[in-house]
Amino acid sequence: MNQHDTIQPYSQRAISIATYLGGPLAADILARQNFINLGEEE
Repeated sequence: MNQHDTIQPYSQRAISIATYLGGPLAADILARQNFINLGEEE
């Protein structure tokens, strides 16, 4: 894997802003995407 292949998880700040602007569903989507990207899905 090189530098361009790494996946950055969403930060806590990004999730907080998404919650403020889009409600809890937006935060859930970002948090779930973090788990998927980190390979911790269920």
